[in-house]
Amino acid sequence: MIDEKALLRAQYGENKRITDGNYDKSLAVKCVNGTFVGKKTENIISYRGIPFVGKQPVGELRWKAPVDVVPDDGVYEAYHNAKSAYGNENFEIGSLFYLSEDCLYLNVWKADEASANKKPVMVWIHGGAFEAGGTVDPMFDCHNFVKENPEVIVVTIAYRHRFSYRLQQRRNEFLRFQFRA
Repeated sequence: MIDEKALLRAQYGENKRITDGNYDKSLAVKCVNGTFVGKKTENIISYRGIPFVGKQPVGELRWKAPVDVVPDDGVYEAYHNAKSAYGNENFEIGSLFYLSEDCLYLNVWKADEASANKKPVMVWIHGGAFEAGGTVDPMFDCHNFVKENPEVIVVTIAYRHRFSYRLQQRRNEFLRFQFRA
């Protein structure tokens, strides 16, 4: 029998700061909170694990309003999905990945094509009734979608599930975090 948890966790990595200046500048995108370097596969560029809050609301920041993103001139990998929100391992595959309250990140997929035209952006918030789901599930990788629809940019954002969410936020604050994305 295949150990799905071990198999999925073997795909996990952590994005690191790039300090030596050795990265493909054509895969870099400048944001307020840093420059993020994606990966290109089959003419699709993916940026994974980009934080959309200034500080993750854990520890003494729990039960507080989101902290604004702080300007940062650093360059960071955007190669790996962030950790998934706490969920029920028996209910869905996203909970087999590494879990953490530190999970408010987004992912972006875009076709690598030179165009001066603006593209529509599709923002996808995973389902799961505040109980399960996440952006790390391979089923929600948007590479193939963008490959078939290169005129669209796709952004997926993660949120906290009710399991940890109840511990730290009122339900209506969910939207505040999503608007940060």
